[in-house]
Amino acid sequence: MLTTDSLSMKDFVVENRGLFEQCAREYNYATKYREKRYTQLNYRFILKEMVDFINGYIEYKEKDSNKYSGKVLGTAKSFYDSMFENKKKYRKKLYLPEIKDSYADFLRGTKDLQTLMESNIERSNRDPEFRMLLTMTDNQYRKLSKVCRDDMQIYLWLATEDSSHEYHISGKLRADFVDDMTPVIHPKKIKPADIQKYGENGPEDE
Repeated sequence: MLTTDSLSMKDFVVENRGLFEQCAREYNYATKYREKRYTQLNYRFILKEMVDFINGYIEYKEKDSNKYSGKVLGTAKSFYDSMFENKKKYRKKLYLPEIKDSYADFLRGTKDLQTLMESNIERSNRDPEFRMLLTMTDNQYRKLSKVCRDDMQIYLWLATEDSSHEYHISGKLRADFVDDMTPVIHPKKIKPADIQKYGENGPEDE
């Protein structure tokens, strides 16, 4: 059963506090990365849409309507799946210095979503459909937060290039960076040389 203590956003923020703090620092970006554009999930927009979806459900139930009876969870699944599939709507283009602000957006959106879910968990225990919707939302946040964690690591890898404190990431994550089928950060234009450099499965981990 979903409880305030089991919400995935609480553990994620605590467990990744160090990453968020590192991403908030100022870096002297290498020119070859500073001048490139990247594409990333639009965390601010996605988390707001999640909050709006739940609020929309609450308003619908308060009207005591059965208009969408039996359709809510299917709609929610399609809605959440689209966040990783609809690149035009749910991704945005950024320069490297702009990327770090998206993690502050992620934290603010997380707080809003957590507050909303915590305030409705007791109510959801009396409504099986609402309880399942909140559970699906928590699972969606868990998936989103994993991408955010990967993104933060990729960002730090790019931001610390050529520095004495270079941040290292796994070969798989470097390969995901140049695979636009994955949801993590990518160069806006992925060059064949990049794919060849990192390989289908990435270079060996350092």
